[in-house]
Amino acid sequence: PRLLRLFKWGETEYTINWIPFGGFVKIFGENPTDDAVAEGPDKKRSFVHKSKLTQAAVIGAGIVSNVLIGWLLFSIIFAVGFPASTELYPERTLENVAVTITGVLENSPAAEAGFKDGDILKSITSAGVSSNTASSVEMVQEYIGSHGSDIITLEVSRGGETIELQVVPKEGVVEGRRAIGIAMDEIGFLQFPIHEALWQGALMTFDFIGQIAVGLGSLIYQAIVGTADYSQVTGPVGIVGIVDDVAQLGFLSFAIGLVLEAI
Repeated sequence: PRLLRLFKWGETEYTINWIPFGGFVKIFGENPTDDAVAEGPDKKRSFVHKSKLTQAAVIGAGIVSNVLIGWLLFSIIFAVGFPASTELYPERTLENVAVTITGVLENSPAAEAGFKDGDILKSITSAGVSSNTASSVEMVQEYIGSHGSDIITLEVSRGGETIELQVVPKEGVVEGRRAIGIAMDEIGFLQFPIHEALWQGALMTFDFIGQIAVGLGSLIYQAIVGTADYSQVTGPVGIVGIVDDVAQLGFLSFAIGLVLEAI
């Protein structure tokens, strides 16, 4: 049901409705059983009485709009700036680069100690050893792996606060060495000038469209041959959970998550 009529442009009314999940377009004549479509004076102007080419163009316009909106939002994100991996942009100089936790393995020592996605590692110490700056992923991995079963203290920045977490590395978490169960990356702040932001936004949009197409094609193929894993398919509730997880990495990561949901 309509909540608020915003304005009318030409013959089109723009409204806000009571269920604000996405949007919709109500086209005159999309329901061929309406009396106005079947017998009314505007019968020839109705959607169902237009040529197949016109109908295809109207339907396709919605898809094109989604792509353009995705491109616009991605471009805005690139222009405003966002947290990015130095590995993905080796040719760029990123600001405020720091080792950041991007994943915590369930039931791992790190999970039990309270580590969370988005924690920024500041320093790492162990009993009787002076503090070491967590300057790279390799340095942190080597430090953890070389301290056996010692209690390791990691100083992390979370939400503007600095906290200390203690953890003991264990065998079996990662094959071949002691580990605590965290995934890390060197993350910094990256910003593009507007002309490059538009180009990078276009590249990312079509890259994700390609990934979505491959994913859907793979799912259809697996469904046909009987090997599809439907537990990996999610709906609105699952999407909310995914976006919530991404939001922990910051506002711009949250915005990227929303764009991907829209695409």
